[in-house]
Amino acid sequence: MELSLSMWSVHKYYNEGRWSIVDFLEYTSKTKAKGVELLSIFWRDKEKELPLVDKALAQYNLKVSSYAACNNFVSADPIIREEQLQEVKDAVDMARHFGTDVVRVFSGDLPNDDSITYEEGMVYVEEGLAAAARYAEQYNVVLCIENHGLFAGRSDQVLDLINKINSPSLRSTFDTGNFLLVGQNPSDAIKELKDYVKHVHIKDFLLSD
Repeated sequence: MELSLSMWSVHKYYNEGRWSIVDFLEYTSKTKAKGVELLSIFWRDKEKELPLVDKALAQYNLKVSSYAACNNFVSADPIIREEQLQEVKDAVDMARHFGTDVVRVFSGDLPNDDSITYEEGMVYVEEGLAAAARYAEQYNVVLCIENHGLFAGRSDQVLDLINKINSPSLRSTFDTGNFLLVGQNPSDAIKELKDYVKHVHIKDFLLSD
């Protein structure tokens, strides 16, 4: 298994306007990583940047191991849910462009008000993931749902979604650090998800005062 570096690891530099995707690729080339995870949220102008990213990947001999969508299916507005589905479809298309079969996806988060119940939100999540998985199946791409947030934070929730969608194109992005945020030991979580993990995020958290 070759090590890949996620651009999320350096999101601070991007958010400060100091780095672009190409800058991230140059940095990665100086590490032991052989691949990268790129995220949809880091494009400033995809049409202009994509040829530059393709050139940098070739120059630095880096593979794109996964591409990450940044979707949230939890909305009462069907137009917004359709936009979020398109976000995942676009990510599938980008994964194909980069030659990877892994797309990291999210379930979603409840809005800050009380306009949507947990039960309603879960229906939207299941509908969105099912439609997205059907699209991914056409291209032999696997959507890997990250354990993150209220709807898929714990291993049992991730497993339940995978079983309900029942698609070979929906598996787990096993994020070791995120389980700690919901009080679950990653060593316990892997026992439940080990047969469904396609993609792994290795990270930890340091408590501060």
